[in-house]
Amino acid sequence: MEQPASPLNIVIVGGSLAGLMCGIALKHAGHTVTILEKDDNERQSHMAGVCLGLDAKVILSRHDRIIQERPTVEFSHKSTRVQALKNDGTCQVYVNGRRDITSWDTFSYYPSPPRPRSTDGTVAYKYQQEVLGLERADDAQMALTFIDGETQQTSRILADFVIGADGPDSLIRSKYLPNVQRRYVGYVAWRGTVPESEISPATRSIFQRSVTVHMMDQQHCVMYTIPGSKGALAPGERLLNFLWYTNETPQDLELIMTGIDGYRHHNIVPAGRVRPDVWNARLDRAKALPLATEFLEVIMKIRQPFIQRITEFCSPSTVFEDEHYLDIRTDYLSARAPIQYLAISPIASDVQEVDVIVAGGGTAGCIVAARLADADPDLSILVIEEGSDNLGNPMISHPAFCYTHVSPGGQTTRFYKGIKEPNVAGREINVPSGAILGGGSATHGWSADDMLYYLKKFETYHGLGQQAHHGYDGPIHISDGRFRATRSTEDFIAAAGQLLWPEIDDLQSIETNNGVQRAMPYVSPHNGIRQDVANRYLRPRLQDGKHPNLYVLIETQVVRVLFDGQRSSGVVCRPNPRVQPENTGSRLIKARKMVVVSCGAFGTPLLLERSGIGKPGILNRADVPLVTDLPGVGEQYQDHHLLLYPYKTNLDPGETLDALAGGRVDPGELMKNNDRILSWNAQDITCKIRPSAADVASLGPDFKTAWDRDFKDVLSRPLVLLALLNVFPGDPTSVSAGQYIAVSTFTVYPYSRGHIHISGPLLEDEPEFASGFFSDVAGLDIKKHVWAYKAQREIIRRMNCYRGEDDANPASPTRPITYTAEDDAVLENWLRENVNTTWHSLGTCRMARAEMGVVDPRLGVYGVSGLKIADMSIAPQNVAANTASTALAIGEKAADLFIQELGLAKH
Repeated sequence: MEQPASPLNIVIVGGSLAGLMCGIALKHAGHTVTILEKDDNERQSHMAGVCLGLDAKVILSRHDRIIQERPTVEFSHKSTRVQALKNDGTCQVYVNGRRDITSWDTFSYYPSPPRPRSTDGTVAYKYQQEVLGLERADDAQMALTFIDGETQQTSRILADFVIGADGPDSLIRSKYLPNVQRRYVGYVAWRGTVPESEISPATRSIFQRSVTVHMMDQQHCVMYTIPGSKGALAPGERLLNFLWYTNETPQDLELIMTGIDGYRHHNIVPAGRVRPDVWNARLDRAKALPLATEFLEVIMKIRQPFIQRITEFCSPSTVFEDEHYLDIRTDYLSARAPIQYLAISPIASDVQEVDVIVAGGGTAGCIVAARLADADPDLSILVIEEGSDNLGNPMISHPAFCYTHVSPGGQTTRFYKGIKEPNVAGREINVPSGAILGGGSATHGWSADDMLYYLKKFETYHGLGQQAHHGYDGPIHISDGRFRATRSTEDFIAAAGQLLWPEIDDLQSIETNNGVQRAMPYVSPHNGIRQDVANRYLRPRLQDGKHPNLYVLIETQVVRVLFDGQRSSGVVCRPNPRVQPENTGSRLIKARKMVVVSCGAFGTPLLLERSGIGKPGILNRADVPLVTDLPGVGEQYQDHHLLLYPYKTNLDPGETLDALAGGRVDPGELMKNNDRILSWNAQDITCKIRPSAADVASLGPDFKTAWDRDFKDVLSRPLVLLALLNVFPGDPTSVSAGQYIAVSTFTVYPYSRGHIHISGPLLEDEPEFASGFFSDVAGLDIKKHVWAYKAQREIIRRMNCYRGEDDANPASPTRPITYTAEDDAVLENWLRENVNTTWHSLGTCRMARAEMGVVDPRLGVYGVSGLKIADMSIAPQNVAANTASTALAIGEKAADLFIQELGLAKH
């Protein structure tokens, strides 16, 4: 730190480690420092673990005598991985990477102020001084009023600069952030340490070089080794640090947080103050749980437990009073608890300016951020995501729970409500869009052949097929998981074969078509866990210590993009009121080099319009000033139109997900036993099929004209996709308990188009959304579904496990059904009344400027600079696949384009 031109008079409120370290650094820089601590003696530390971040090491190297004079001194234990301990004693590695783990006690014991220099300032540390008020004295100084706890005398001190280091519940913070409160997040941590020498060698060996976790329903344990007394690091002298996080109701919290003296502690019940009956009840509970014996051995030997209420605090700003007041948190030194390396916390809540902002932490956005961080670790990148973190959420990681996310009212999904549309029988189509971290062209390098490189880049493929069409070392594993319902799979394949749709080993290449394949979902073959981009791309880089400038801000909505002239310069964002209702107000974050919008086919056009980019008439009605005229924003909405057809079967309960969906199976038991069915999304078959010449002719002359133009000679183009689902695809209470299968059919290349536009300048203003389903003038899309209905029905009727529809029994022998014109008319009406979304929305900020395009081939928004789009909104037309693959490839391609533009790599 450079010496100041003139020393400042600085007051630090709070004398714990953060305040002390600030005081030492500022004294070393020549300033006069006063530390006001309300406790009556030196702040006592406790035996809790802490990971040393890079910036903490830099601070110590500059301002700690021991590090300066003995650079090889060690006061942290080295952990090499994060692992999960299973009930059988085996371990599974989550993340490899070194972590320097010490303890708050060691941190208090070891560091020493640097040796005095003639240029040093002074530090006065005053105990029992409680700050009562803070106000501006004049334009240059702040005035603090405080009371001496011993004499009860009130005093006043002037300061050029004030630092608040007294925690989230301080009087000082309440003055500037009265509406931002510490929030109980529903968990309590039961904590303690045990000397390594008291633990069996076998147990000690498991924990000594790792941060080890043990996951259970609504609770988990964490264990790691920390230095012992006075920073001892010798084997046998260290401590095992134990944390047990349990979900507790506010009612139970009252008893837990009441100490032995009857005092209700607010955040921590210190060691020696925990009531014996509370701790003994916890030990009894531990014995009754399916807790790994190694964890149980440690917890039973804890002698001095303490309890911590887990809370969350997101500060929208850290600088106040025209930069005369700085608010810091107790994690000032980036000394974080090891468990935080397993999660994404709102660590970016204080960031005010970065090089690149990625607005939206979905599929493509996470990939862009991760790849940019790889290209240049010095590049500062901020991902802003409106949803919550997905770490440790079994409803996300286990594919068996995937259908819960498209149910109204869920916290992981945002629904866009459509207007009433005549082509879908006057219904309002509601389309869900992921609201959680990780949530989801023929020219200029965007052809199918060009994109194949990026399709291969993201995947590790574990199936059969042509090696030239797949990747084998990417972050996303594609496999058949750990479970498949064999009987229905073989049944369907045999039945489809009778109708001349054969089994194809690899139907997901860009060439194969008109057949059936055993499904290969985004699931790890090793543990059956869903392969989402937050966990496969983003989280490893947040945890490895090699990407110090990669930040994530969750539960935060981007309101609009800011411009300096026609160049993007940052964003305005706010806390998401769905998950942070108590936090209000917005903040500005600047972007020095680029803003990347990755909010999806709904969120991206709405953000552009709120920012002044779009059709002038729409912006004018919404009272938004025009930045650039782009009439294509929000137009050309597309989706795969979905119909679902359920059937009764004679399958066993373990061959479908009906028991889980109907509440007849306890999901907690499944997770406790690591049941293989958790890795299954109930979809075992995918099909790409085309009609015969006779089928085409039966659908009318307009359809034949379209078929001959768009499909006939392009043999790789299917007309529709089918998928077999082993679960009833609706409300399980609406049918009798049993085992069901269903077929989903959806149009691959729809002709119908919809739109989405803002109706006002605010996020609260309901957008105008029209799905456009079945709206093409010639009625071609509904004809596709007429044929798809008949095709899937013929397959199902030939399956051995088929036992009829909900109100009909199977006929025998099975003969093709003949449909009359009247039947087709009734069917079309039914299709309009039941068509829905596949959640494959795209096209609302498409390429191809001559066709109302919004972005150029390098994903820059026309009419402005420094603003990019990377998500499915750029796709000019739909694809014959689940759009997740396309989103992943767009993310990889976009990252390469941005790396080139920023000059981070030579290509």
